[in-house]
Amino acid sequence: MAQRAFSVEMTGDAELLKALRELPGRPLRRVLRSTFAKAARLVTKAAKEQITQLNISTSGTLRKSIGHRIYTTKRGDVGVVIGPRRRHARRVSVIKRKRGKKTSLKAGKSRGSVKELSGGVLQSVVRNPTRYAHLIERGFTVGKVQVAARPFMRRAFASSKGTVRAKISEGLRVGINREAAKLAAKQRKRAL
Repeated sequence: MAQRAFSVEMTGDAELLKALRELPGRPLRRVLRSTFAKAARLVTKAAKEQITQLNISTSGTLRKSIGHRIYTTKRGDVGVVIGPRRRHARRVSVIKRKRGKKTSLKAGKSRGSVKELSGGVLQSVVRNPTRYAHLIERGFTVGKVQVAARPFMRRAFASSKGTVRAKISEGLRVGINREAAKLAAKQRKRAL
């Protein structure tokens, strides 16, 4: 099960919280989904920047796969998942050296061709970022060799935390006012 890495709890703005509680179910979910989408774009962009800064992915598949998905539970809770997306596996050309070490060349859509080179064999393999992103984020051990963690998602969350909170509170304020105006117009229309 996925672990929550980041959560936002609204406190302090009593008027905003009161207005949020007064909205009915569907308009409330609409406001939350649009607000969370705007905030998730900030974190997604920060994660892609972290991958570039840390020089993690030579083929670019991990960076291209980072995205977000907004979900609504049966109870009506709204949440966001940010990370590598499924179905973003790409065919990558690599040079396989004599000792088994692989070096990425470029990402492409070539078929499984194998060519002899002076330094090794050029192969086409499939890279699926959902299978290795967590290993880069948290580090791993192979035999007696420990590979250090290069946390790109945690750094992205930490660097964008303040702007995400501001974006969420502003988005909620604007969205609640918009939905309240819609509900008021609908009630005036019914009264006529």
